[in-house]
This record gives sequence, structure tokens and C-alpha cells, in this order.
Amino acid sequence: MYANDGQRLLEGVTALAHTASGPLMLIAGTACAIALIGAWALIGFVVLLFIIVLKVRNQRQLIDRRSKREVRKQQ
Repeated sequence: MYANDGQRLLEGVTALAHTASGPLMLIAGTACAIALIGAWALIGFVVLLFIIVLKVRNQRQLIDRRSKREVRKQQ
């Protein structure tokens, strides 16, 4: 029983370390790309972030539409 809890704690700590280091790696990678490529890397990064924001917004709208459709079917 304790081994299972220990395994869960180990997996949680490992996942936390990867999650916490993500933003740092993003900043370091962007800075390195800007240093090597120049302004084009920054432009590409901004375009990528813009596309991700659009995809998230469209996904939320799609979920809202589907939930409204399901409510109408149930009535």
C-alpha cells in the first residue's frame, strides 16, 4: 500500500519538475533563437503565439456551441 503512494509521489514530483521548467525553457530557447537568427525569430515566435491563442479561442467557441446544441436536444 505504501509503495503505491510512494510511486504516485515520485510521478507527481517528476511531472512538477517538467511543468515548472517549461516556461524557463521557452524563454531560453526564444532568446537563443533571437541571438542566432535575429528579429525573424521573434516575429515567428509572435506569430506562433497568435495562432495558439486563436486555436484556443475557436476551441472554446466550438465547445460552447456543442453544449448549447445538446441542451436544445434534451428539451
